[in-house]
Amino acid sequence: MKDLATVYKDRITLEFADEFELALLNAALSNLAKADLLLRVNNFAYALCELIRHVLQNSSPDEKVSACDWFKADPTSSSGITQTHRVKYALQGELSDIYVTNQLGFEEIDEEIKGLLESIDHINGYRRIENNRIFLSDAEVETLAIECLEATLGIVEKISETRHQVQKLVAGQME
Repeated sequence: MKDLATVYKDRITLEFADEFELALLNAALSNLAKADLLLRVNNFAYALCELIRHVLQNSSPDEKVSACDWFKADPTSSSGITQTHRVKYALQGELSDIYVTNQLGFEEIDEEIKGLLESIDHINGYRRIENNRIFLSDAEVETLAIECLEATLGIVEKISETRHQVQKLVAGQME
């Protein structure tokens, strides 16, 4: 399991530099090393979900999200801001939907948002305590951990790549 930290830690943290986020990633990875901890997969997934939530909050501040023309408050959220709003802002920022799809020609932005939300939900599923996640061998734990780490890496990379792609398209429009 130590190899997982070596393989994933630098690649995931390359996309963010917050000390708290690094502490969350370290906590997630340290849960995996505790073979006697029955909830190690659940605790690991929980810490990764919190890491992703924190990354999204940092890249999508409430005041900026709520100021977007595409923002419509969700009455089921205490702040009105949902994870979908945060993912959308992380990818396209304050740009309007019409501008992103019509002017920039980035028609797959909604698919990118949907894909990220599905990846987050996938990791989130491992937070639930189920009988089939308690009594796992080290090999099974490692397989699940790789799956979750790959998803986390995919999320942070996709946010960075898509945001960069949108910025590049905007810069091209200004030339």
